[in-house]
Amino acid sequence: MNNRQLYRNIVNYTGAGARATATRVAMYFGHHTLLTSFLGDAHFDLLKSEFSQAGFTTDSLTADLTSPIDPAYKVIMLVLPTTAFSNLEINNLKQFASQGGRIVFIGEWVPLYTGRDAENAFLASMGAQLTNKGGAFDGGGVKLPASSLRQHQLTTGLTGLWIANASEVTPGPNDYAIIYDSSNQHVLVAGAKVDVTPLSINAVVGSGARMNKAAVQTIAVPVQGTLGGDRPKTP
Repeated sequence: MNNRQLYRNIVNYTGAGARATATRVAMYFGHHTLLTSFLGDAHFDLLKSEFSQAGFTTDSLTADLTSPIDPAYKVIMLVLPTTAFSNLEINNLKQFASQGGRIVFIGEWVPLYTGRDAENAFLASMGAQLTNKGGAFDGGGVKLPASSLRQHQLTTGLTGLWIANASEVTPGPNDYAIIYDSSNQHVLVAGAKVDVTPLSINAVVGSGARMNKAAVQTIAVPVQGTLGGDRPKTP
């Protein structure tokens, strides 16, 4: 039941801002999602079922995020994007985070995931120093022990977690590790504070420039599936 609990934890978090009490989740399949190479969003049926049992409605979005994000959404999950987000889209996501929304970037193990550059540019543009290093840890599937989990709203109530073939992330000084691999040495899931200072629309996305103001809300950054399973499974 640990993976199911993790999925519920994605939406059942407390925080400040108007979106903290919203009850919808946006699963974003734009920016040339790698998922078009597989079976579409049916991969996430279990995830969406857990969201539903937690009282949330899940929608699938594909259009570019060039308009402010609907206030009905509490969480937006960026599913395997492979192309860069524009500064206008980044600013809309910054605004979303400043209102208490949670952004979950879903990647994959490398080299399967061809969007690592887009992921790292996205993180830099959001004001984080977190980076996806690639690799594929715990291949074949393992149940991570409790010692691999760090205290966070995402890991509340978990005693372990099933995972397979996960890339490694390197947290920056203002980021923090959430889930390690079975050796307890490689970070697989991390969080980053969002810098809500808008980017210049004419600036270069992913330039890596640091801003001055950070929001408390975090980005949960899985680099292999839905925070511990690219095809959600029951452990």
